[in-house]
Amino acid sequence: MTTAKHVSRSPASARRVPLLLGLAAASVAAWSGSVFGAVYHVDVAVIGAGSAGLTAAIAAKEAGAGVIIFEKMPMVGGNTLRASGHLAAVGSKLQEKQGLHADPEVFYNEILEMGGKSADPELVRRMVAESGAAVDWLHGMGVDLGRVRAVPGTKEYRLFQPAADTTVGSEIINGLLCRVEMLGIPVQMDSRVVELTMKNGVVTGFKAVGPGGEMDVDAKAVVIATGGFASGVDLLERFMPEDANQVSTNTPGATGDGLILAEAVGSGFVDLDAIHYHPTAVPLTGRIVPEAIRFEGAILVDRRGRRFVNELGTSQDITEAIRKAGGYAWLVADRTVAAAAVQMRSLIMHEGVITGRDEMDLAQRINVPPANLRATLTDYRVGAARGQDAFGRATFLSDLSKSPLYALRVRPALHTTTGGITINRDAEVLNAKGKAIPGLYAAGEVTGGVHGRQRLEDTALTDAVVYGRVAGQSAAAFANALHATAAIQAASADEQKH
Repeated sequence: MTTAKHVSRSPASARRVPLLLGLAAASVAAWSGSVFGAVYHVDVAVIGAGSAGLTAAIAAKEAGAGVIIFEKMPMVGGNTLRASGHLAAVGSKLQEKQGLHADPEVFYNEILEMGGKSADPELVRRMVAESGAAVDWLHGMGVDLGRVRAVPGTKEYRLFQPAADTTVGSEIINGLLCRVEMLGIPVQMDSRVVELTMKNGVVTGFKAVGPGGEMDVDAKAVVIATGGFASGVDLLERFMPEDANQVSTNTPGATGDGLILAEAVGSGFVDLDAIHYHPTAVPLTGRIVPEAIRFEGAILVDRRGRRFVNELGTSQDITEAIRKAGGYAWLVADRTVAAAAVQMRSLIMHEGVITGRDEMDLAQRINVPPANLRATLTDYRVGAARGQDAFGRATFLSDLSKSPLYALRVRPALHTTTGGITINRDAEVLNAKGKAIPGLYAAGEVTGGVHGRQRLEDTALTDAVVYGRVAGQSAAAFANALHATAAIQAASADEQKH
């Protein structure tokens, strides 16, 4: 048996993602060279080091299993590092302590309504029921989700984000990675899993390829947490060719590897032709321009300088409205929005945001009719003062009156592939006949059925953490049961000898 060198723990002060990732990569690289070409034996092997994979690994380790994580990219975090909105949850201790109302039935029904008939009620029910406990679990390891906001236009306080000046995705990955290092869970970077191994219908591990060559992993249970395929041109062309050439918000690693692995062992799938667009992304880079900026008061105007949509509506509605408005829009913000949204300040620094002294100056710089933009902002300010809006917007955290004003061109981009591997409420992977494939589990965007064909805003991280925990706990229970069976058999054999 090959013994892994554990990932060293970063000092508590090293809470920024790049530093943490650098430390993790360095320590894992030193370990990896000693095991390629060997067989590594472990209880639970996790494929993918985004929020779902890291969560699954931690949950399995906390349940008493030996765990290893494989990540094909040179850094951990996946798409979660780009998440800058919220994590939706109900029933947390923080909500209870602060007296914040969030009805689980409202949450449950909104997910089903958005997802349509292919949203699995049982999967949705468990995600909603355990969302509060997932937030408590993250809080317990030091993740800052201390600010809770209401869903726009409602009194449903279920949107969690950091109280500090950071994004929800980086905060979650920081916390998870610190916990991974604290628990000594090895993370094998730059290592792509190429094949699941099976024996008598049971998944028993996998084969991987990395910088040092090939490696076999003998695992009692495997968790697939490789994310979606919004950056995977081959799978996009296979399942939704009309979307294959669209700009994507995803990292380059989101190519659907887990789907290919699962398909080879007979997994069932659901809604592989379903895609969720983010309505506002930077046209050339695909960088997300998050809803949080619109939440703080930013608006969208068309090429004529006119508003055309409720900026806090559903992603689906905003995406369709932008397409009808010519395929792109201008996001307009002011100094108040920039002060409140760290994401806006980052865009100003890195994405060529256009600045104007006032609405007339800004209009000339973005080539829209100045009189139109001026009238648009005047109408918006009057509506904000009255709490009434022609497009139904109900939240006005800025009236866009504090100069300078900012504008950024945005367009819809591929964001989430909402279909994927079929699972049950215990995160077991199901075959095409609906039967569990022993030893195989999945969590996060690689799965289908949790959201249906369209995902409710702010539930991607909810899914990743809730079902990451479920998958890790289920995989550990399966591995522990195999240990118990082996121990009983060994004891019986020993008795027979004597």
